[in-house]
Amino acid sequence: MSDRTQANTPDSDEAAREAEERERRRFTRSTVVWAGRLVHSGGEAECIVLNISINGAKVQTTDVYSGPDEIALEIPRFGRFEGKIVWRKDNAMGIAFDEDPDEVATLIGAAVPATTESAKKDSDS
Repeated sequence: MSDRTQANTPDSDEAAREAEERERRRFTRSTVVWAGRLVHSGGEAECIVLNISINGAKVQTTDVYSGPDEIALEIPRFGRFEGKIVWRKDNAMGIAFDEDPDEVATLIGAAVPATTESAKKDSDS
């Protein structure tokens, strides 16, 4: 048996997927724990914002969310961000914002300084 043999466990697969996602992301994500609300055509659901960038957010709900993909994320300290759910897993989901990243950076930049640096670096490129 080779020393290179490596077991493919669910944990190692998940870690590899997360690393790949981080490399694909255009904007830096910041870990946060903020109260939020998902608003959609059929109603609303409370959520916790787990991470955020100027391009989107990862949120978690108490129960599995089964509403439409077109959604608004309301964060009391920052306002409403229109967007679309781009992935779902159990009671967590990723939301891509429809707003211009520079506008989002202006709104959340004071609370998440890395977002303004990301926007500046991206606009310089």
